[in-house]
Amino acid sequence: MTPVLALGLPGAIVGANVILNVPERAAQVALGLLTAGLGIYSWLNPQLGQCVERLHSDRRGVLVGGLVLFGIGFLNGSLTSGTGLFVTMWLVRWFGLDYRRAVACTLILVGVFWNSSDALTLGLLGEIRWSWLRRNSGILRGVIQTPYCAR
Repeated sequence: MTPVLALGLPGAIVGANVILNVPERAAQVALGLLTAGLGIYSWLNPQLGQCVERLHSDRRGVLVGGLVLFGIGFLNGSLTSGTGLFVTMWLVRWFGLDYRRAVACTLILVGVFWNSSDALTLGLLGEIRWSWLRRNSGILRGVIQTPYCAR
């Protein structure tokens, strides 16, 4: 999905630049509202994404969809939590993907590319707390080394 990278990635970088200047409490409230809104929307639309129907694939539709993806990318760079679900729901609602395809697209493009660009941007502009990684390295090592078994 070209619009996800072409317009969403710059949005993520801009959002990561902006969040460093937003008061912490305002960001927390915005994040809470975003997460609650996503939950309510999902609950009210149980049939969303059950089948594929090609929508808005003309130039105008892709441009509008891409601009919304820029906005979601902005949120990804600034508020982070929940934006992957926003992308998935937008791909389903606007472009007509089913959930399986939309989730696959989101996991790869948002999970890898957007989040990597966010981390790089924030690492260059802010302070990385390496001590947090050292302090939790035992937990992380246990999670990585423990085999995942179904019981």
